[in-house]
Amino acid sequence: WQSVMAIKYMKKDYNVPTHYTKEGIKLLLEQPDQNDNKEFRHLTILALMYDTGCRVQELADLKVDSLCIQSKPYTIRIYGKGRKVRVVPLSENVVAILKNYMDRYDLNDARHLRNTLFYNCFGQKLTRAGITYILKKYADMACAINPGVIPETTSCHQLRHSRAMHLLQSSVNLVWIRDFLGHTSIQTTEVYAR
Repeated sequence: WQSVMAIKYMKKDYNVPTHYTKEGIKLLLEQPDQNDNKEFRHLTILALMYDTGCRVQELADLKVDSLCIQSKPYTIRIYGKGRKVRVVPLSENVVAILKNYMDRYDLNDARHLRNTLFYNCFGQKLTRAGITYILKKYADMACAINPGVIPETTSCHQLRHSRAMHLLQSSVNLVWIRDFLGHTSIQTTEVYAR
């Protein structure tokens, strides 16, 4: 058994996670019609998912009281895997979108604090499939305009990868990116550095 244990592992090639370029994210977020309430909700979902790097289920589970956007620093409380909670900063652009969304959907009232932040036309929280459908709709629209900046296949997790890659390209420390994404190990986050 010692001979077997002495055999070295094969080196595994690590592929760079498929992600959007910064231009691709910008183009994607330009697609929803901001004058239409439903499409503005879609814009809010996509902008928040990218800005926070949250997983699809984490986004679907958000409640109104998860937001802290009344005063700086703007943050959001995300409940992640293993019931871990992380507090993530929000950019001022996304906060402006969120405030507009909450005004349009009358979510500023104290009686809505425990309500789901994003819900469908039946008043139920969005599903993972519903959020994926929203992303694919606007990714297809963006791809028709400029296919070079949109990945061939689209998934919500690519927004998470995109955020991590853009933070890394902006020289943000890998440990901060790990905490931002809610990874338990730095080895999980190192895939972006590779």
